[in-house]
Amino acid sequence: MSRNRVKALVDGMVDFGGRSPATVLGVAFAIMVACWAYASHLQIRSDVLELLPRDSPGFQAFERRLERVGGRATLIVLAESPDRSANEAFIDKMRDGVEGMAKARVDCVATCSDNACRDKCGPEMIAFVEAGTKDVRSFFEARKWLYANIEDLKEADTTLERQIAIQSGLVEDLSDDAPVAATKEHALGLDKFKDKAKSQASSRDDFPSGYFASKDGTQIMLRIFSTTSGMGGGKDDVLLARVKQIATDLKPTSFNPTMHVGFGGDIANAAAEKESLMSEAVVATSIALALILAGVVWFYRSAWALLLVGFPPIFGVGCAYAFATWRYGFVNVAGAFLGAIIIGNGVNYPIVLYSRYKEFRARGMTPDHARREAVWNAFRAELVGSTVASIAYGSLTVTNFRGFSQFGMIGFIGMLLVWISMIPCLPALIVVSEKVQAKLPKWMRESGAELGNDGSRGPVSRFVGDITARYPWAFVGTAIVVTLVTAYPLISFLKDPWEYDFNKLSSKGSQTSGPAQWSAKAEVILQGSMNLAGSLVLVDRPEQVNEVKAKVLAN
Repeated sequence: MSRNRVKALVDGMVDFGGRSPATVLGVAFAIMVACWAYASHLQIRSDVLELLPRDSPGFQAFERRLERVGGRATLIVLAESPDRSANEAFIDKMRDGVEGMAKARVDCVATCSDNACRDKCGPEMIAFVEAGTKDVRSFFEARKWLYANIEDLKEADTTLERQIAIQSGLVEDLSDDAPVAATKEHALGLDKFKDKAKSQASSRDDFPSGYFASKDGTQIMLRIFSTTSGMGGGKDDVLLARVKQIATDLKPTSFNPTMHVGFGGDIANAAAEKESLMSEAVVATSIALALILAGVVWFYRSAWALLLVGFPPIFGVGCAYAFATWRYGFVNVAGAFLGAIIIGNGVNYPIVLYSRYKEFRARGMTPDHARREAVWNAFRAELVGSTVASIAYGSLTVTNFRGFSQFGMIGFIGMLLVWISMIPCLPALIVVSEKVQAKLPKWMRESGAELGNDGSRGPVSRFVGDITARYPWAFVGTAIVVTLVTAYPLISFLKDPWEYDFNKLSSKGSQTSGPAQWSAKAEVILQGSMNLAGSLVLVDRPEQVNEVKAKVLAN
């Protein structure tokens, strides 16, 4: 298409917006409202798995592990009150409720003969429940001699054999010079071995009451091990909601008026992380929007400019998130903050176009002519700018990391639609704004642009233009020096740019309150002794076990 035909097309769109601003804005506003309403169903998934490539061997191996043995994520319920017995009673009831929930699903599935019926029973979420050390202690008591020291067992065997001989009267036949006196001992001499084993077991038992409790009993906890990954969303949210409902139904204050119940562990922390990310994304977008619009008001010395330059980026953000809702149904951690980025970048285009219009009006052009010239003057430059920005975002879509590819696709759509919506909408908004202002008192109208004798606009632009023209090498040299100084740390960064500690990628807000505090209390109770993360090695075939075992021991 030739340059003249493109200009004629652009002028036609601008003129249509000037003649029928209500039609243009009505359609645009309806689309924007529909997009934002549709985007309200968008979910934010803080699960780290949503950032990883599905074709990665490591990710696929992790998914196979989840299918075979589950994620073994933890959900901690902690009761806190000054009454130990009340805390124990509440934890017992919580255990019964959680185990009852798991059993109800098992019983439901047992009655089903097809997958549709099993789906109605709900997902499998609970691997097992630990309310304390009673089961472990019972297991140990039944098998305690399997854990005895070999030397103790040899000595016990000798003592037992000798006491049987003594108490049966056989030792009396021995000569007087027997090396050991024939003394009968209670319980065939095994009391001391029993006491020694009990003493050793007690020294290793951090929870003599049988509950995961603090030493004073004011805090007692219950651990639920799930079949999920514990990285947020999906079944994790369902399990957390159901466990919270069980706790609510038990009415903790009925056990003790001062009882508080909190939730910690992987699942609760992931839920708090998600909630914190959602609120921080909203806050970040709101702050960015407020600062940008405040700068616009200061620059134009009028609040009318807010309507003009604010509409296209808000339109673009709504359309971008509506696209994300349609295409993905959710956004990951990276995509949650795209709203602020699109607004920050997208607001540049209407600012430039509106400034061109104001300057052309200051030069004496009629409103119609000024609108056409402003759009055409900014058309190519802003087309290049929006295209480059869209390509920059779109280039991320070729990566395997979904955290990048999703971010790039949503950003590409958002930036492109900001530019597209600006061409018909901004001229129409200018027409409506000027018609409304014409009916208002002068002090409520936006002041027109004023140009200096040299054609510059304002003292700041005049000062910058003069000083850079007078000392060009000083500014270029300073820029080069600053660039080199600030770029130097990139050398070490490029050697290893990745962050391996996922705790540093989490929200600070989720680490200072709520589940984080309850998890910290649980860590104090466990003192690391029962908090065994361990390592899990899975093989595909039983005959591979010995080979893997040999390699593990060799290392």
